[in-house]
Amino acid sequence: MLPDELSKRAVFDTYDYPAPAFVHGRVCISGDAAYAAAPYHGAGADFAVEDATVLAQLLLAADEYTKSYDVGNGGITKPNLVRTALETYNSIRLERAHSLVKTSRHIGEIYEGQNADVGLNSKKCAEEIDWRCRKVWHYDIDEMMRET
Repeated sequence: MLPDELSKRAVFDTYDYPAPAFVHGRVCISGDAAYAAAPYHGAGADFAVEDATVLAQLLLAADEYTKSYDVGNGGITKPNLVRTALETYNSIRLERAHSLVKTSRHIGEIYEGQNADVGLNSKKCAEEIDWRCRKVWHYDIDEMMRET
């Protein structure tokens, strides 16, 4: 059923068509729905958990605000608080998520020997992959939560 030789590799990511935002009004996308990355970092699920953690924290803060203050005065409404929480999520997560997609694509090209800058130079390959992985794996989650 399948051909003996594949004509091209198929990795489906959002590199060529990144989402300009993860939020529109009160609608939010996260994880692979927002930024599908090639599998070369093995970090897709981790990033989805980061998204969920940030969203949960922000929505909890919005809910606590509605319980602590007179919501409705001065234009502060539950829908506005949710919208603000989602916009904050977008500002915190967009750049990091797009970075994962880009660096995963780049690492895939290196693994496949298709990166012109690295070629088949094993030292360059190791250096390039090392710093890219460190950027993904050694992210300061605590700082992200403080920012949240």
